[in-house]
Amino acid sequence: MFSILEADRGYTLFMPALTLEIGQSEVKLNEVGFDKSHVPEHVKEAALSKLRVVADYLEQHSRSLASTEDEMVALGKQMKHMKIGSELLNEGLVPDPI
Repeated sequence: MFSILEADRGYTLFMPALTLEIGQSEVKLNEVGFDKSHVPEHVKEAALSKLRVVADYLEQHSRSLASTEDEMVALGKQMKHMKIGSELLNEGLVPDPI
């Protein structure tokens, strides 16, 4: 779960995950969603940016996915500080393509 804060409002992005019997984790990227029905476009953009990071990480580490909840929490903390596409553009950088 990631929180994206905007002034006095917060939007929580839920990303379902479960631990399989063999000790591996499964992240259900196709079931990601917000806790509110109306979410501004720039918040959706921030979420999409974070999902790309997660998808890239999962693709690169598919055989060694975080094996503990602590590792998943650490990944979430790292992602929380990553810049979104519009922030990168404001700094003259190019975000990853969709």
